[in-house]
Amino acid sequence: MVQAGKPIYLIANWKSHKTWSESEVFLQSFRGFREEGRVVNIICPPFPYLKAAAELITALHLPIKLGAQDVSPFPFGAYTGAVSVQMLTGMVEYVIVGHSERRRWFHETNQEVANKAAQALEVGVTPVVCVDESYFREQILALEPKVLDKAIFAYEPLAAIGSGQPDKPEHTQAVAEKINQAAEKEVTVLYGGSVAVETLATFLNQPTIQGALVGGASLKAETWKGLVQAAAKV
Repeated sequence: MVQAGKPIYLIANWKSHKTWSESEVFLQSFRGFREEGRVVNIICPPFPYLKAAAELITALHLPIKLGAQDVSPFPFGAYTGAVSVQMLTGMVEYVIVGHSERRRWFHETNQEVANKAAQALEVGVTPVVCVDESYFREQILALEPKVLDKAIFAYEPLAAIGSGQPDKPEHTQAVAEKINQAAEKEVTVLYGGSVAVETLATFLNQPTIQGALVGGASLKAETWKGLVQAAAKV
């Protein structure tokens, strides 16, 4: 179970889904939704929606924090098409780096992911570093020590992503312990892969799991509210 006093992170990764109109309806549905204890409710929309989402969250005083789904490994400069973390300053507090889909489809290396995480910390944005069971040691060793001190780690078993078949909570706990060993310190570890309202508590009841990175189940507002409320009951 997540230790008393520690936050529970729920991160909605919308991936390449939703129009802005759909995103706006989703966010507005949280008007009047009360904050749920120690649950940190983080939404990661696509890049084009971040500014408008930030303005809407501020205007309506929504209990939501914003994150980005990715960021450039480079700062400002001549990097055509790149979105540097400096461009996100003031809009997001978190950024996902190294998601398995980025590693697979965009051929991102461990060093590129490490550079992205370091860039995020330069401006005070918390990197959410995704790792998998087969390569987490190499993925962690590539990170700078300052990243290990501040990052959130999301364990993604590849077989569970989008399959509807989540990992076994006990196995996730064992991997989380190995992640701590590889980092040589206690770090914040989340679970990601076919997360559902019905199963979330079984992961949060493990001693080292402190939240979840959620894909498909984050796309419907009512389901997402259910996840936030389920986390608050742990």
